[in-house]
Amino acid sequence: MIPGNFDTAELVRDLKTHDILNQRLVRVTRLQEKMANTEMALGSDVMVAALEGYHYLKLAGKHEGLDALRKLLGKRFEANGREVEAPQSKA
Repeated sequence: MIPGNFDTAELVRDLKTHDILNQRLVRVTRLQEKMANTEMALGSDVMVAALEGYHYLKLAGKHEGLDALRKLLGKRFEANGREVEAPQSKA
């Protein structure tokens, strides 16, 4: 028993629109996930290349007058691989 003023045509239109929107949302979500994965992979590639360059500077830069550049880049990698102690608060 549906009341006479219930618009079933509107319900059908809304359902169709919802289904279309949902399909698009699924595609957009997949695209966003692929983009996030690509960004992560690119960031990893950049980090690997930066570390390789830094290690090269550490080895070869000593004899090439690149100490200033090596030290500057060293600040970027200072805490890598080591645990940094949290500042202790005075109670």
